[in-house]
Amino acid sequence: MSRTLITGGAGFVGSNLARFIEPSVLLDWRKPGYLFEDGELIFDDAEFVKGDIRNGDDLEKCLEVGDVDSIVHLAAIPGVRKCEEEPELARSVNVGGTESVLEFARRNDVSKVVPASSAGVYGEIREQPITEEHPKDPLNLYSENKRKGEKLCREYSGSYGLDTTVLRMSNLYGPGFQVKPNLTVIPLFLLRALLNKPLTVYGDGEQTRDFVHVEDVAQGFQKVLESSDGSYRAFNLGSGETSSINELAETINELVDRLYDRNVDVEHVEMPEWRDEAKEEFDYSIDKIKREVGYEPVYSLKEGIREMIAGLF
Repeated sequence: MSRTLITGGAGFVGSNLARFIEPSVLLDWRKPGYLFEDGELIFDDAEFVKGDIRNGDDLEKCLEVGDVDSIVHLAAIPGVRKCEEEPELARSVNVGGTESVLEFARRNDVSKVVPASSAGVYGEIREQPITEEHPKDPLNLYSENKRKGEKLCREYSGSYGLDTTVLRMSNLYGPGFQVKPNLTVIPLFLLRALLNKPLTVYGDGEQTRDFVHVEDVAQGFQKVLESSDGSYRAFNLGSGETSSINELAETINELVDRLYDRNVDVEHVEMPEWRDEAKEEFDYSIDKIKREVGYEPVYSLKEGIREMIAGLF
């Protein structure tokens, strides 16, 4: 039976996606205990392969489980700071690893590849709302590597007819955030509020973001896998809901206060230099993916955070 290969299958998105996409084979260079129970993978109709996407032999091991007819490519060195700290590793995995996955797909007649990209490829925001046609001018190494990965996808699609659809994800959150190497703003605010510690907001807090629940992201990948275009496509993948950091802090405070009778302070501090790209407003258009593949996000920000709180206890 043909399977979907999920690279980075032990990560935040991959471990959520594996609950929805069957049958699958998860490839990751880690083999964490939270994916297994009594030695068995916790997902139905899934197999696990320990390996590195840069190693062609490790990718070929996935074929021992069964034919691979589609790939969701999530494996990456995540985060701006991690990539700046280890730039050679970041380039090797995020660019070289993507080329390795595309080459594996070409050699083995894989019908579809869906790589994860980032809204960070747009860089400084010049036009609102942000559509897929917005200029690409990444502000950091992580986003630049994602842009280079997209270029490789276009080249493989143009040269070899490989069906590739890139999904530019906005700010992710949801259950399973504990597996992420670095906490992002929602789990960080949530944990601090539950510990009765103040929430630190950079700048005036009026900068806006699109926060998308990981299960909506999984739905987006599913919809793309079910659709077929035969060429290169790129979609924004988000919630379509714009929230300021101040509104986020207020939402978390309101939910924690209602559930635990606890209200924490919000402290505004100067924006650090490495967060320069976080100063802007961010109105993320998801019209194209809704129109072309039928994607419809389900979670509001408040509903998603309420679910995260429930999942912690």
